Amino acid sequence: VEWLGWCRAAVEAAPQADVHHAHDFEVVPAASSAARRDGSLYVYDSHEIAMAWGPILRQPRLLQRFMAAWERRLARRAAVVLTVGDAIAGELARRLGLRRVVAIHNCPPWWQPPAEPEDRIRRALGIAASVPIVLCHGSFQPNRGIEQTAEAMLEPGLESAHIVFLGYGANYIAPILADPRLSGRSHYLPAVPAADVVSWVAGADVDVVAIGTETMNGRLSVPNKLFECIAARVPAVVSDFGPMRSVILDPQLGPLGEVCDPTSPASI
Repeated sequence: VEWLGWCRAAVEAAPQADVHHAHDFEVVPAASSAARRDGSLYVYDSHEIAMAWGPILRQPRLLQRFMAAWERRLARRAAVVLTVGDAIAGELARRLGLRRVVAIHNCPPWWQPPAEPEDRIRRALGIAASVPIVLCHGSFQPNRGIEQTAEAMLEPGLESAHIVFLGYGANYIAPILADPRLSGRSHYLPAVPAADVVSWVAGADVDVVAIGTETMNGRLSVPNKLFECIAARVPAVVSDFGPMRSVILDPQLGPLGEVCDPTSPASI
């Protein structure tokens, strides 16, 4: 009820438009209603598979079936359905009964590094230039390989490296920051404006994108942070899932990092 109320309020506030762009399933009803009001079109931009999203999977089975049927109806009325990668596009096309779902990666704008490296992370934290930095950036929450990456810092060969968390979720990583085994080697920096993310990532030696295996959306994902690493010219260690593997080990571009088992600190 609260969700649909928000959609109604959004339609009332929305100006007339030739195209209404819905970011994820939650706002497709608003885009559909606004397009009907204006005699125009709407786009369904599905960032992931809505019906495989945790909050929906926790609903009663009957409600899940109703929402899936509703999504199919709204998707078929859209001018186009978009998503972030080929694997999710294929799964969405199958679920929604569509001939085609268009895949567009969420890549940041082209970034040209300054002539003199800014080294923002080291300057903010007072880390010496000789110290290797392992970065995790984005939103810190379950199924993001955060705990496994922290454990990986205790593996042989990483004794001198520091791990830096840049992003949202300070409370989630608080136990890692307080872990005496990583004393002096774990750091947190709050999220920075989106336009500045690549400049900050560029200060790392390697970035870890160890998305967990628990959800379909995770296994099929090609996260924004992966392309931020590429834009920053920083090698990435990513989960060995087909979609991410195809980007990071693209035979035409050469390896842009390495793949790992995200459940294994030793592999990371």
